Amino acid sequence: MNQPLLLRQIAWTGLIASPLLGALSGIPLWAQPASQLLPSMVHLLTLGFLVPLFFASFLELPGPVVWPRLSATLPWLLSAGLMAFVVGMLGSNRWAFYLGGHYAAPMALYLFSLVAARTAWARRGKGGLEGLGPVVVGLFVVANWGGMMVLDRFYGGKYAFFSASVVAAHALIALFFFVLPWLYHAHTGRATPWPLWAAGGLALAGYLYGWIAEQPLYLDLAVMASGIGLVIFGRSFDQPVRAVRTLKIGWYLAGGGLILASTGRGLAVTEPAGLLSFGIFLLLGLVLPTTLQTQAALRPLKRADWSLLGAMLLAWCLALGWHWELPLGPLWGAYAVLVGFWAWPMARPR
Repeated sequence: MNQPLLLRQIAWTGLIASPLLGALSGIPLWAQPASQLLPSMVHLLTLGFLVPLFFASFLELPGPVVWPRLSATLPWLLSAGLMAFVVGMLGSNRWAFYLGGHYAAPMALYLFSLVAARTAWARRGKGGLEGLGPVVVGLFVVANWGGMMVLDRFYGGKYAFFSASVVAAHALIALFFFVLPWLYHAHTGRATPWPLWAAGGLALAGYLYGWIAEQPLYLDLAVMASGIGLVIFGRSFDQPVRAVRTLKIGWYLAGGGLILASTGRGLAVTEPAGLLSFGIFLLLGLVLPTTLQTQAALRPLKRADWSLLGAMLLAWCLALGWHWELPLGPLWGAYAVLVGFWAWPMARPR
C-alpha cells in the first residue's frame, strides 16, 4: 500500500470538503445554528489537510521508516477520528465528537510522533530529518491541547479548560510551533531560524499572560510579536519566481497588518470578530497556498500566479463577508473550484 499517496488523497478530500461544506450548508457562519460550522470547516483544513500532508511528506523522505506496520494504521485512524469529530460537531453528537476528537484523531498524532521520533533516532547523523524534530514536538503539543478542549467540552466545562481564549492559544501554538516551522523547512530545506521561534514564543507568552492577568497591553504585544513572526517567515521566500514573490508579499502584508493592529489601528484582532476574520484570511489566503506551493502540488508555476493571487483575494472577501455578515455561499463555491485546481495533481501518483 502506498501510504504517502493515500495520505495525500485524504488531504485532497479534506481540502475540497471544507469550502464545499460552506457552499452547500446554506447557513451563515455567524448564525447560531452554525456555531459548529466554522470549527468543522477549519478542522477539515487543519486536521484533514495539513496534518496528513505532513505525514505524507515525512514518509516520503529518503530512507526507511521504522515500524511500517504501525505507520500503516495512521491514515485509517486519522480519517476515522476526523470523520467522527466533524460529524459529532455538525450533528451535535457528543459521543462521536468525544471519541473522534479526544481518542482517535489524537491517537493518530501520538503514534505518528512516536514513529517519527524512533525514525529520527535510527537515522541520526544520516541527514534528511534536520529541523523536523521541533515540528513533531509542536504537533504533539497541539494534539494534547486540542484533546483537552474536547474532553472539557464533553464533560460540560468540568475542567474549566474550554473557552474562546484557550481556542485562540490553541491556534497560536499550531501556527508558530507546527505550521510555520514545517513550511519553512519544506521550502528551504533548513531548520527554523531562532528569530521565528522567538517571535512565536513571545506571542504565546504575551497572549497567555495578557489573558490570565487581564492585561490588554500584553495582548497588543502578542499581536505585534505575531506580526513580526509572519514578516520573518515571509523573508524566507527568496526564490526569483513570480508565484513565490506573490506569497512573500502576502506574508509581508499580513505581518504588517498585525503590527499596525497592535498599535490600535486597523483590524481589532484582540476582539473575537476581528481575530476570526484575520484567521480566515490567514488560513485560506496564505497558509493553504503556501502549503501546496512548498509541496510542489501546484501545476507549473507560470500557470499558478493567478491562482495564488486569486486565493488571497477570495480569502480577503470571505473574511470581510464574515465580518460584515454577508452571504458567502458563492464565494465558498469559487474557493472550492480553486482548491480543486490545486489539489488534483497532489492526489495523483508521482
